[in-house]
Amino acid sequence: MSRKAKTAFVTVGTTKFDELVAEVTKKETLDLLQQVGYENIIVQFGSGVIPKVRRPGLLCFDYKSDISKEMKAADLIISHGGAGSILEAVRCRNAKVIVVSNDTLLENHQIELAKSMHDGGHLLCTNIEGLQEAITRILDEVFVPFPDQDTTKFPELLNNILGWK
Repeated sequence: MSRKAKTAFVTVGTTKFDELVAEVTKKETLDLLQQVGYENIIVQFGSGVIPKVRRPGLLCFDYKSDISKEMKAADLIISHGGAGSILEAVRCRNAKVIVVSNDTLLENHQIELAKSMHDGGHLLCTNIEGLQEAITRILDEVFVPFPDQDTTKFPELLNNILGWK
């Protein structure tokens, strides 16, 4: 019986986070990902530096207008701290999520959401230096499923504000 090759998807969103891309594409991290079962590694590097590394199972691209297909197919998502990316990642029920904070950002507001989601048991939050440890640790983590989006709340709120009932 053959097992399904697991996929890790890394995203930096529409911006750049060269430190994350460099950390994920260095030999030690790629070897670790492979050792723990991630044979396919997809890196979305945004507007940053194009990774020079070539390796079987590694695919890198700059930007796509919609990365939901990659996220839904992933078993592990390693994301920057952007709110949109975090929320999309935790809604992928089959994927474990690691959010890597960009400590070079001035007044790093992104870390607040990531830490809150970490504290709620939805994901692991780390920095560049802790990424390899997080990859190892995530194997044994059991996460709290993120609640489904309630699409009725906003129209209900808007109707109440406008007096439409």
